[in-house]
Amino acid sequence: MVSLSVGILGVCVAPVAHADVTQQKSCVSGPTWTVKAAWGERYTDFKGASRIRVAVQWTAAAGPTVTDWEVRSHNGDGTVAETLAKRETFPYGGKWASVNARDPLGSAPFVTVKLGVADDGRTDCSVTFTPPGLLFSDDSNGPSGQSFDRSKWQDWSSCSYHASAAYGNIKCGATETLDGQGHLRIPATPTTGASLSTATKFGFVYGEMSAWIKNPAADGYWPALWTLNAEPECCLAKTLPVGEIDVMEGYTTWDDLYHRGVHNWNDSLTWTSNDAVCGNVDLTAAYHKYTVRVEPEKMIFFFDGKQCGTTFTKGYGGGKPYAFGPDVLDPNFIILTLAVGGADGQQNPATQPAIMLVDRVEVRGL
Repeated sequence: MVSLSVGILGVCVAPVAHADVTQQKSCVSGPTWTVKAAWGERYTDFKGASRIRVAVQWTAAAGPTVTDWEVRSHNGDGTVAETLAKRETFPYGGKWASVNARDPLGSAPFVTVKLGVADDGRTDCSVTFTPPGLLFSDDSNGPSGQSFDRSKWQDWSSCSYHASAAYGNIKCGATETLDGQGHLRIPATPTTGASLSTATKFGFVYGEMSAWIKNPAADGYWPALWTLNAEPECCLAKTLPVGEIDVMEGYTTWDDLYHRGVHNWNDSLTWTSNDAVCGNVDLTAAYHKYTVRVEPEKMIFFFDGKQCGTTFTKGYGGGKPYAFGPDVLDPNFIILTLAVGGADGQQNPATQPAIMLVDRVEVRGL
């Protein structure tokens, strides 16, 4: 492996006080490494910024040798907060390092650990940890007619973003309200769609996102649960590629099916995942759980807790740039949409109003 060139920072020899859950993963580069992460309590630094500390330990079954290691913490926006790295000889009985990351409200920081025996010709192995537990949630609790929680969501339209947000007849104006029974109502008419996003409010690079949704029965609509890691506000500069995850995208003319997919937008180097059609039940009769688990270099999709389609990996791009972590560390923000029509049109156009109901949205650490 190639030795690391980043600067060496201070290393703790003991773990910080940690949360109830200590996570453990393994990777192989020469020996099999066992890596543990113990997340500390959140605290406020001297500048008033919210932070979280994590202690990381790695061990292996072999004897002492010269080893390269790196522990890197990332802030909720994907930028690097702190890097510890060193080449050293140490007994494999264990090694602790401690790093910090900014953890403002609505962020999902993560830590990557890279390990390998020095100059053995093998590629480093790495593991990634996100804070345990719930990173984001919204149950849409409140009285009937009340607007959505504006600390978590904002209108997604050409008025709040650029023209791409108008696709599917999405119109300006926050028309989404609560129904008084713990659900978010996203209304649409044959000429007007509606959409909300967590852009500027919340985003995640890695994690498991789920939403419980009841699709409308009326034909001609285009309900969707999806994410983007584009610029969160119009019209900030964003370097390509941009990633889009379609967790649930349906055409209500066919009310028992939906598809899921991944887009890597990059001009002539754009590529799309193998699509999968999921469901095979009436999606309008009850709430169903739609999930994506976003990990480094791969994604797994679930419908009502069962995997839908094969695991999607970076390798499907055939060498074209990958638009997600670890190559692109821009946070994915969540979008809920009830649009009109569809990218390919529908057999039966919309002729009456419709409402998409959302029971809960959440993101959990890996």
